[in-house]
Amino acid sequence: MYDAPRLLIADDEPGFLDTTAELLRGEGYSCYCAKDGDTAMRILESEPIDLVISDLNMPGNFSMEWIHSGRRRYQDVPVIVVTGFPTLETAIDGLRCSVSDYLLKPFEIGDLIQSIERTLSRQVVLETPIEEMEGFTAIVGETEMMKKVRRIAAQVAQSDASVLISGETGTGKELLARTIHHNTSRRDQAFNVIDCTAIPESLMESILFGHSQGSFTSATRDQIGLLALSEKGTTFFDEIGEMPLNLQAKLLRFLEEKTFLPLGKKSPVSVDTKIIAATNRNLEEFVEEGQFRKDLYYRLAVVPINIPPLRDRIEDIPLLTEHFLRGASGRLRVVGVTSQAMKLLKSYDWPGNIRELRNVLEHALTFCQFEKIDLSDLPPRIKQVPQERGIIAGRDSDGPTSRKNFLEVADQKYLEGLLKRHRGNVTSAAKEAGISRQSLHKIMSKYNFTG
Repeated sequence: MYDAPRLLIADDEPGFLDTTAELLRGEGYSCYCAKDGDTAMRILESEPIDLVISDLNMPGNFSMEWIHSGRRRYQDVPVIVVTGFPTLETAIDGLRCSVSDYLLKPFEIGDLIQSIERTLSRQVVLETPIEEMEGFTAIVGETEMMKKVRRIAAQVAQSDASVLISGETGTGKELLARTIHHNTSRRDQAFNVIDCTAIPESLMESILFGHSQGSFTSATRDQIGLLALSEKGTTFFDEIGEMPLNLQAKLLRFLEEKTFLPLGKKSPVSVDTKIIAATNRNLEEFVEEGQFRKDLYYRLAVVPINIPPLRDRIEDIPLLTEHFLRGASGRLRVVGVTSQAMKLLKSYDWPGNIRELRNVLEHALTFCQFEKIDLSDLPPRIKQVPQERGIIAGRDSDGPTSRKNFLEVADQKYLEGLLKRHRGNVTSAAKEAGISRQSLHKIMSKYNFTG
């Protein structure tokens, strides 16, 4: 049986702890609770935890100091920090030691769920770690589109040119970025992720560039920014389209001069780092709308790589399925998928792309009682798709216009059924679709759905 993600929630506020655990269990997560640091450590040592959600101000040995040491000991377990007493220094310290996200209390449960999903999606299921894989074999697919992606990635890994990876949510942009880094001469140095959706705008400049003591009210000590920590390594800007315009100007200056001036400092800092950025947005449209700087776009897109959506490379679904099942082979007896189940997987549109495929396979593994996943093991939404599209899919395509209309009708029917099943709950619907709440809201807005 395939287990639900296991979360450790560590907080000394009983009300927050119990309520959060109850809500997350309702979303399908398995939750372990700790009211102090010592209990949390015992749970980590005895249980296979997938993700930690921790307050910073806990009694016992559980604080930012623990996170620094704990990340070395439990480096495969991501951490989301939640706190009602934030300081800039703790936020920067957390990001420096690879804390995945930093949420300020109070927050909406939907924000926490989105953070959990985003964090867990980065724990990509691989047969072996990227560091042990040769070349670009971590990028699975034999369609011409994916061969082109691997070919360009292999070429850009041999240079210091900036890379802009574009693709829909769930296509594997960070996996590609990490694989490029692993194939560069910088592979033994840091790969630092800057998630532009996770860092509060008010903290982003200090987190990127650092600051000196006294440069503003809460700056109690000198702080090195993440760019400086990427010296000789790679800096990955995830969802670069969400970066505020004022920060875009400063990033552009760094890309042009390879130097920057930390807040409160008089002397510029020089940093040698490879820049890879990723986006699920159409940055060219953002440029036209004034939401993204044209000069920064061209600086980042020296080598553009577009990862196609899964619906445009359905021939790769058998390979991806085999890849994910092989990654779970140490725990499960399931070795494949029946021909009927595979036919159904290949008929689905996959709005959440590879991430959604993985979620569907995890669902199927939970219920599969035999050596191969069958139709009955797949989630209901997958099995509903052919019936919902039956009449439309039977028509011949007269060209691009009819294909576009077909896809729009199919999208609307899927969206209508998705929201109906979840009674308008966007967070729950987004989880089933394998996409973020933000992405689902965009799709709803496109088709004038309210929620």
